Amino acid sequence: LGQAKNPLIIQSHLKKLFQGIYKVSFNHDSTQITAMLSSMNEIVKLESPVTTSDKVEEWLYQLEVEMRSTLSALLISCLREKSLSWNYPSQILCLSQSIRFTEEAEIAIEDGVDAVIKLRKQLESTLLSLTSVDLSNEPLIQTKM
Repeated sequence: LGQAKNPLIIQSHLKKLFQGIYKVSFNHDSTQITAMLSSMNEIVKLESPVTTSDKVEEWLYQLEVEMRSTLSALLISCLREKSLSWNYPSQILCLSQSIRFTEEAEIAIEDGVDAVIKLRKQLESTLLSLTSVDLSNEPLIQTKM
């Protein structure tokens, strides 16, 4: 933090401070953080850029707030999708699928054995379709699965 006047130097420490952020993307003059990048080079554009300053603790806090806000908005958007869309970050896809599964399982359990059997068949079909795709040339999509 002794190099607080240079956000590019602070960037090398971000992966220690924020799990999942390998580095960030800056605007042209390095005064604003515009996106988060994972170690797989998955890019998540921030809804609102975070302005960097000499007060490193303040802009790191703002980065945390904006990261949460952006991911929250992405989750809401992903859950509104009618079908699975690979246009979202992997952690959002994973969380949204967990939420959908839970909702579908609760409904099936309330509706009885036939509904549970139907859900199981639907899940097996989805699993078969996901595992039969060759993604050896698409490591990021492979990670999202």
